[in-house]
Amino acid sequence: MIGNDVKKNTTNGSGFLPYTLSKIINDSSLLLSKTINVELLEQDIINNLKMIFSSKSHLDVKDELISTSVLCMGLKDFSGEQVTDDIIKAFKDRLLEQISFFEPRIKVDDISIKNLNDNKHIYQIEIDALYNLPLLDGGLNLKVNFDFETGSSVFENI
Repeated sequence: MIGNDVKKNTTNGSGFLPYTLSKIINDSSLLLSKTINVELLEQDIINNLKMIFSSKSHLDVKDELISTSVLCMGLKDFSGEQVTDDIIKAFKDRLLEQISFFEPRIKVDDISIKNLNDNKHIYQIEIDALYNLPLLDGGLNLKVNFDFETGSSVFENI
């Protein structure tokens, strides 16, 4: 993580892209500032990823305008399903799609998914992402323990 004393000037408007859902749930000065507090930016991105993990999408919509809207935000509910390689691939594809739609400030380099302690429902998801902002270097590495049976997620090291 980058310390909170790192700030970048955004007077040209290219440094920070406000995210609508964050503005709705948290009316902080982060969105109005002319400088970027990188620690707050990282926390904002993590909060948006938490919303993706905690939201359940029950819609299988073919209309692109609806499928990329907040109506379809979230991951499929897998409770009662056997976790197979096909389920893992579909989950990974959906997660990549959701991040690209709802958190465009990062570009995902890699997502790895592995089983934890041979528990048939709990998997560790590691997300490596780079900032997709012109004035910021670096990125995030997040580990999330996801339970496919209950849909619950626990973010590590945050």
